[in-house]
Amino acid sequence: MDPETLRQLLSYNPQTGELVWLLRDESWFRKPTDAKGWNKKYAGTKAFQTLYYGYLHGHIFKKHYFAHRVAWAIYHGSWPSGQIDHVNGLRSDNRIVNLRDVSHSDNQKNVKLRHDNKAGMPGIDWKKHASAWRVRVSREGKRHLVGYFKNLDEAVAARKAAQNQAAYHVNHGRIAVRHIP
Repeated sequence: MDPETLRQLLSYNPQTGELVWLLRDESWFRKPTDAKGWNKKYAGTKAFQTLYYGYLHGHIFKKHYFAHRVAWAIYHGSWPSGQIDHVNGLRSDNRIVNLRDVSHSDNQKNVKLRHDNKAGMPGIDWKKHASAWRVRVSREGKRHLVGYFKNLDEAVAARKAAQNQAAYHVNHGRIAVRHIP
């Protein structure tokens, strides 16, 4: 669906991230009574209120869309060329300041810390055979070994330096937060 059509169906508030169904003309329906029924039920109400793994999503004419991609298309007048990264990590926060169009690789440079991470920082894991912390970092889709460290503080410092060199987002490795309903 082209962004101009989306603008006829939905309004987007870039400050709040909310999408709201607009009043629809009879031309969108087979019968005038269908238009009246739809408008009475949906016009002026929030759209895309269902969560799917933290992302708001919904349907337009029986086709599935994610709210963050629709918001981007309405605001910018074109669909994103890559993935939409939620800068603050809240997948339901679709304010325009929280959305950025990035490659998959760049999107992976802004992920939360996994719940099973033992080191407290991504890219660091304990290797029993070496009795040391292994530090790795991804660049251009490939994982690179930074080194092995006996001390966790040294491993963390090495990982931070490698992240900075590889242009990771400042939020990368943040502690997971609850999603905005």
